Amino acid sequence: MRTVIDLLRSKVSNMRRDLSGAALVEFTLVAPLLLGLAFGMAETGRAFHQHHIVEKSVKDAARYAARAPADWQMCSTLPTNWGTIAGNAQNVALRGTLDGSAPLLLDHWNNTSTVTISVACVTKGTMISPVFNDDIPVITVSATVPFDDIGLLGFLGLSTFSTTTAHSEMWIGG
Repeated sequence: MRTVIDLLRSKVSNMRRDLSGAALVEFTLVAPLLLGLAFGMAETGRAFHQHHIVEKSVKDAARYAARAPADWQMCSTLPTNWGTIAGNAQNVALRGTLDGSAPLLLDHWNNTSTVTISVACVTKGTMISPVFNDDIPVITVSATVPFDDIGLLGFLGLSTFSTTTAHSEMWIGG
């Protein structure tokens, strides 16, 4: 006659040999890691994409401002149409067009105050300039744009970040 202990041993032995639920248990253990990796890669891809858009639009805005027709008299004095040039450059950065009628390049980037345009006077050195005797204006466009995440950072308890980029162009007129 078999004892209770012998019956338990045989049941445990049978369960060890039975692998029918092993795949389900393994998947249950690995699934959170796989989902985390997938969402992390998606979030990283979105961050790179948004940074690329901001960087390209800032370069385009700086190129526009450096080539816009302006009545520079001295490098230290802004031209009379500088307000129009700066406004158009902000539109180029946010929307990709001069007039601002196109849709935003990034849906969450709609504030013109995040795009700054500045002028610095750089000594020309050995460069030849037909307009300026001493200094040449260099126009810098910079932008700081908050990252628009899909929620993974908040879920992990991390704070969001901003993309900051700048581009400078020497004024060559248009």
